[in-house]
Amino acid sequence: MEIYGYNLSPETISNITDRVIEKATEWQNRHLEEARTAYIIISIDMDRGGREFKILAKYL
Repeated sequence: MEIYGYNLSPETISNITDRVIEKATEWQNRHLEEARTAYIIISIDMDRGGREFKILAKYL
């Protein structure tokens, strides 16, 4: 298999995966610090004729 100009065998790809999978799993399961959640509310306001509209975004 050629990736970015390098020829890699399936065995090489498996070896690389085996070396990083443990660290990747640790990272996925790490404890996250408490974070603030942001909510984005988007509304579209149109007049009855459909000639004008406004897009409003609110961040809470």
